[in-house]
Amino acid sequence: MDNKDEIKRRKFFDNDLCTSSYQTIEQETLNSRSNKLSASNALYQITTLGDLWHNYDKLCEAGKTLAKALSTNFTLKNLNLRSKNLCNSSGKALAETLCNNITITGLNLEDNNLADEAGKAIAEALHENTALTHLNLNKNLQNDETGKALAEALCKNTALTNLYLKRNKLGDNGGIALAKVLYVNTFLTNLDLSSNILGELAGKALAEALFKNTTLTNLNLGYNKLGESTGKELVEALCKNTALTDLNLCGNNLGDSAGKALAEVLCKNTTLTNLDLGNNGLGESAGNALAEVLSKNTTLTNLDLRYNLLGELTGKALAEALCKNTTLANLNLYYNKLGESAGKALAEALCKNTSLTNLDLSINRLGESAGKALAEALCKNNTLTNLNLYHNILGESAGKALAEALCTNTTLTNLDLSRNGLGESAGKALAEALCKNTTLTNLDLSRNLLGESAGKALARTLCKNNTLTNLDLSSNEFGESAGKALAEALCKNNTLTNLNLYNTRLGLAPTAPF
Repeated sequence: MDNKDEIKRRKFFDNDLCTSSYQTIEQETLNSRSNKLSASNALYQITTLGDLWHNYDKLCEAGKTLAKALSTNFTLKNLNLRSKNLCNSSGKALAETLCNNITITGLNLEDNNLADEAGKAIAEALHENTALTHLNLNKNLQNDETGKALAEALCKNTALTNLYLKRNKLGDNGGIALAKVLYVNTFLTNLDLSSNILGELAGKALAEALFKNTTLTNLNLGYNKLGESTGKELVEALCKNTALTDLNLCGNNLGDSAGKALAEVLCKNTTLTNLDLGNNGLGESAGNALAEVLSKNTTLTNLDLRYNLLGELTGKALAEALCKNTTLANLNLYYNKLGESAGKALAEALCKNTSLTNLDLSINRLGESAGKALAEALCKNNTLTNLNLYHNILGESAGKALAEALCTNTTLTNLDLSRNGLGESAGKALAEALCKNTTLTNLDLSRNLLGESAGKALARTLCKNNTLTNLDLSSNEFGESAGKALAEALCKNNTLTNLNLYNTRLGLAPTAPF
């Protein structure tokens, strides 16, 4: 095949490999057999390919053939082999390719059951490779041996900026080795060590490294076993570190005292913009300290406090803070036992706050009056775009109030009202509101006791609404007639792309005649 016949998007097939590039289409692929090649042959012959991803599930030994072809291709920049069941020998072959390749900048080997044998080979390749900037080894079988080998490589490598090692088994030894690298490496900016069985020793080593490192901006330590004392040491490091902007500490059992210490550091630190403290057993005292900080802090834009024990008083304190804060854009308070009064306080805050765009209040037992208060807030607030109220016992009257709010609100694009016992009349009111609302694109009304008349009302809405793209109506009891109405509506609607009708008792579909 001639180079002139090359196109920037094609599909290549053989018995073992199936690939497709995702560059801009300049000319559609012809259907003739002459345009069908094995992936390895394609890499030999096509010199304009920039990105390659595989949609075949099991490359296994075929990965070695692919690796060999890569040694002669000097245009490919991004190679995605995620979840392709690569064997260790294929991993090693790809590592050998990296020793000589000067064009691949992104390599995704996530979820391939690669063990230390392949991991160490890839680490050795990093001693010589000068092009790779992004390496994804998430969800493999890397132990501390790979961690140590990667650490050694990163002392010499001057190209890699993003390293993802999520859900491996590096342990304390691997974590400590990588922590030591941060003293000398000045190129790495993004490091993901989440879910790696890191304990206090590794956590403290990483905290010490952050005192001196001046280049790392994103660090993910989520779902390890750092504990309270490590949390406090990280706090001390954050007082001096001026580079880190994103820190994920979720699921580390930090506890209340470490949470309070982290709150204090946010008064001094002026670089951190994203902080994840979810699932850390933070209680009222830590929550109140964080609320106080939010009244003063002017750099934090994303704060995740999901699945803690903040309670009602902290909810109110956070509401007060939001009346003063002018920078926070995303706040996650999922499952914190906030209760009705905190819900109402947060609703009042939304009438004054002008920065928040995403708010998650799911599973907080907010109740009917808080639901109504939030509806009133949506009539005044003009910045919130995403609101999650899943499983909050809102009930019918709050559902109707929220429907009225949607008639006037012009900023909300995503709303989750699932599992709130809204009932038939609220469902119909929401359907009517969607005939007027012109901004909402995603709505979840699943598990809300909506019946036949609500189903039919929503069907009529779909004939008129031209903004909604995702609608979840699953686990309601619409029945056959509502099902027919929805089917007819879909013939007229030209904007909806996703409709979930799972478990809505629509009846059996007619059997096609043979």
